[in-house]
Amino acid sequence: LPAFEASVRPPTTWCTMWASPHRLVNDLAAASQGTRTIGQRLSRHALAGCISPLRSTVSASGECGLPTRPRRTPFIAGNWKTNPTSAEEARSLAQLLASIGRNLRRDKPELDVEMAVFPPSLFLSIIAEELGGDPGPIMEFGAQDMYYEANGAFTGAISAPMIKSLGCSYVLCGHSERRAVFGDADEDINRKVRAALEANLSPIICVGESKDEYEQGLVDAVCAVQLSKALRGVSGAELIDGGVVVAYEPVWAIGTGLTATPAIAQSVHVGIRQTLRELYGNDIAERIRIQYGGSVKPENVAELMHCPDVDGCLVGGASLSADSFQRICDYAAGSSGDEDHADRLWAQEVVKCQNVLGESPVWSAKEGKLYWVSAPEGQVWEWDLHSDPKCTNVGQLVGCCALRSDGGLILALGNSGIIRYDLETHHSEVICPFEPEENDTRANDGRCDRNGRFVIGSYNNLHRKNGKDIGGLYRLEGTELEEILDYRFRCSNGSCWSPDGKTMYFCDTPTRRIYAFDYNNGYGPLTNRRLLWEMPSKMPGGPDGAQVDAAGYVWVALSGASKVARISPHGDLDMFVELPVKSPTSVTIGGPDLDTLFITTRGPDGGGLFAAKLPANIRGLPEPEVQDAAFAQGHRFAREERGPRTSDALRLGGQLIESEQDVRVALLESRLVDNDMKTFLQSTQGQRINLSPGVVSAILATMHRGNDTTVQLVDFVRHMTGIHDFYKAGLVLAALEVVSQEGPSAVGVSETVKGLEVLLPK
Repeated sequence: LPAFEASVRPPTTWCTMWASPHRLVNDLAAASQGTRTIGQRLSRHALAGCISPLRSTVSASGECGLPTRPRRTPFIAGNWKTNPTSAEEARSLAQLLASIGRNLRRDKPELDVEMAVFPPSLFLSIIAEELGGDPGPIMEFGAQDMYYEANGAFTGAISAPMIKSLGCSYVLCGHSERRAVFGDADEDINRKVRAALEANLSPIICVGESKDEYEQGLVDAVCAVQLSKALRGVSGAELIDGGVVVAYEPVWAIGTGLTATPAIAQSVHVGIRQTLRELYGNDIAERIRIQYGGSVKPENVAELMHCPDVDGCLVGGASLSADSFQRICDYAAGSSGDEDHADRLWAQEVVKCQNVLGESPVWSAKEGKLYWVSAPEGQVWEWDLHSDPKCTNVGQLVGCCALRSDGGLILALGNSGIIRYDLETHHSEVICPFEPEENDTRANDGRCDRNGRFVIGSYNNLHRKNGKDIGGLYRLEGTELEEILDYRFRCSNGSCWSPDGKTMYFCDTPTRRIYAFDYNNGYGPLTNRRLLWEMPSKMPGGPDGAQVDAAGYVWVALSGASKVARISPHGDLDMFVELPVKSPTSVTIGGPDLDTLFITTRGPDGGGLFAAKLPANIRGLPEPEVQDAAFAQGHRFAREERGPRTSDALRLGGQLIESEQDVRVALLESRLVDNDMKTFLQSTQGQRINLSPGVVSAILATMHRGNDTTVQLVDFVRHMTGIHDFYKAGLVLAALEVVSQEGPSAVGVSETVKGLEVLLPK
């Protein structure tokens, strides 16, 4: 080590074993944990200093100016073995894999991992239908075995040309189960390899030792003999041109739950590569991919793939779960290590409501109540934190709920669509249907944005079977739903907004990725899609419902992982909240001081409402309310006939600024007299005040407008905060329209135009 530390150019043999200084540091540090020859265990930090001269030779392209091994594309393959038992199940799994492949192509084009599946031969045509694509297949596929003759009187056999005609790229040769159960000899395997190459199929040659052979130290010898015999008569050019792959399978680890440690796997792979080197030379040996197979799971794949001579995995049982196979293929996802060092909170059950699928918690600061739903049961729950919780059954599936500015709730129902609902009177009013043209979707995750408009996403009821992206994301505009996302998905979740309302977060749960979008304060479609956070591959489940705190951090339920995560606006993992149940479903922050995280959960082990007290430096934001219809229709303000003037209806002054909630309903139900409006506008001139757009809409809809009032109104609108300039301009335009109708003055019109110039200089 001292000699290595002092050397700018370490021996070539070191450089051929590690792709980068990073990997060298990690491997040396890991190796030092078991040695006493250097006096003490070395830290990665110390080792990084040792190889600093090597770092200085790394070019801008990331390559060392020293001899290095060729880069080998990682290859993850799933062997279904004799599974599943029906064509219907095979098609369903293939459809889910196709969805995974499409989403990875779209979301992670930089992901350089080859993926393939090996179903039973009877299902190859189904796989070809579902995974085939243009310009190429969504995912490669191959056969689990073949006979070495092309055709003839060989009952029950399938040949290489048959396999190739279905679009297969690969075939397994010499799998340990073929050797042990069906008696495949080395000579037979060699014939299969050569027949595959003749048919332009790439053989994956499987080698591996039994437990007895491993314990006797015969691993390298057994693998060398099996590989040498399988490749007899195969030239180096055929090896490279034919895309031959080697798969090491320790027989004692297959299907047993036992796994060779990364160190064992690396050691055996080095021996296999040495055999190839002796047969074909160093150049060819360095270009052949060697997979590891033996109880590969999402929890151990990243460590295995870290080994420099492990170029992929041959996955067994875990490949029968689309979610697990996705996590294995995307093994580097979220692998920052931050999850091991994140702070922890622990949630406790506070309401034993036994929901089948609890969802959509919202805290009403005005009422001091928490609302949530249990979707399949059609239940709406409410709790004031002191009395017993109340449950109302609305008679049909309910996807989510949101608060209304004029009292009651917005509900998204399975049959009726989006409705207004009063929990006291049970009166309901349908606003609009939800995806009436789709029979296989339902309303799912929904929230109110910072501007007072309801956003709702859908859920493919069959997404766990067919993997189809048929769900949409919509914003409620008056009595219509406007689609705001330019692609479809399987399961909407995670809708929430930054404190300023300019960023929206959203996820399609099966992809396990949360994205941020520019929201433009609720006008037009979502834009500028970028990744916020991706679940680590070793963590099960997917992101579900989410909420944002006052600091702009996203709290997201990780359903299936027994956790809630807190993610910074920059995508850094900050904190976990641990739960004693498997599947938290959604979150919100509530309580009188907005200092309590409420978490809904689902069965079978969950179903209760959980809560965790937040640290003193973390607080939530008030839940926005869906505003009145006049605001929801954007610039189309209601043209109601004015009611009777009641000079004592409201005495505004500064009251509206201090207590917006107290006057909103009164504003909607009463008519302001001229003097009250002038007093209010005069009291706000020059101030930066934060009024909800709904209140301003009500003012415009009810005020008695005059020229002098319009001048004050323009200045008032210009100094509002929390509302996008485009919406402010709409208010000014509305005022101009009404003033023009009532007989404009030069002063009123010119001041209105000046307001527009300030707001929208372009």
